Amino acid sequence: MTDDVSGESPKAVLLPEDNLDSRSITWPTVLGAISIVYSVLGVFSNTCGTASIFLGDAGLKLAGVEVEGGLGFPAWITISTLISGGVGLILAVLLFVGGVGLIRRWPGSLPLLKFWVVASILATVIQIVLGFFAINNNTDLQIRIQDATVDMLRKQNPEISSGDLAAMGLDKSEGEIRSESTRNTLVFGGIPVIYPMVLGFLLTSKGRVRQVEGWE
Repeated sequence: MTDDVSGESPKAVLLPEDNLDSRSITWPTVLGAISIVYSVLGVFSNTCGTASIFLGDAGLKLAGVEVEGGLGFPAWITISTLISGGVGLILAVLLFVGGVGLIRRWPGSLPLLKFWVVASILATVIQIVLGFFAINNNTDLQIRIQDATVDMLRKQNPEISSGDLAAMGLDKSEGEIRSESTRNTLVFGGIPVIYPMVLGFLLTSKGRVRQVEGWE
């Protein structure tokens, strides 16, 4: 009895190259949808931030809090807030257009979004710097709001104790408020830079750039 041994070697299995061109591309739709949602949030936040300059005092009065001298924003803070709000709205519109362009596979969406990335990062850095310049003003404002809130609560309930006020966070010193303002400027001022950096990193991929160049 003899074994039937074949002299042929098994054929090599060739796998497709693992790149963006060898599989279905879904990244434009995903990034486009995220960009559209982010742009809508940008419109909302910039509108509310700008409106707070004019409506903040009225809102406190509706809540029964009478701040001595009103909010009293310096002119430079009002002007810088208006400018940054306007720039933010423009950038939000550009991001929306770029997001729609990605979904529709428009070649011009890539340079538009790259411009948005650079402009957004610069705008965020400028806002953080301005935020540090406004620390003293913000600290003074928070102290006046805290004092006015305490006065309102004592009028409503003369028996309210210092412990009750402390539980509501209304016993903070100037140093504590200044420290919170500094931390909030860094944290909340820096959060908006995360998506531009991620998007910029993804859009500079050579494979994605080649993919966009093939769009008509």
